[in-house]
Amino acid sequence: PKSTAQRWRSVTGVRTGLPWDHWTRSPSSSATTWLPIAAANHPAVRDGTRVIAYFGFEVIGPYAHVLANVTDPHDRRQGLATFVLSAAVPWARDAGARAFLGEVRTSNHAQLAVLEGIGWQRVAYIPGGFGNREDAHVVMSVFD
Repeated sequence: PKSTAQRWRSVTGVRTGLPWDHWTRSPSSSATTWLPIAAANHPAVRDGTRVIAYFGFEVIGPYAHVLANVTDPHDRRQGLATFVLSAAVPWARDAGARAFLGEVRTSNHAQLAVLEGIGWQRVAYIPGGFGNREDAHVVMSVFD
């Protein structure tokens, strides 16, 4: 079988509305579409014309604040999150960032495992840090 890098050779930018993580959002959430803000970057992986994974971030000073890291559930467990996260580093660096900084729900064990697997660190804990009062881990990856 082809590796992730062989199957998806490049990461492209997405300029149109992306699905807000509707694959995992709670039933009480009313968000269905996220329209990226102009200053944000959205490296994405496509399978044909379908976006199957993307990573959104906005550079604020020396930090690239993570807005989203989403993979379609039908395409998970193939290394896509790691692939798109790694591909985003040069994009963020070129925009002036020196590190990624973001929040992850404490219940999102898969996301924490992916991030920690590629060297991200948990740097803080915020009780009730999300709108639904779920606790958050603040995570960070400093670029080499």
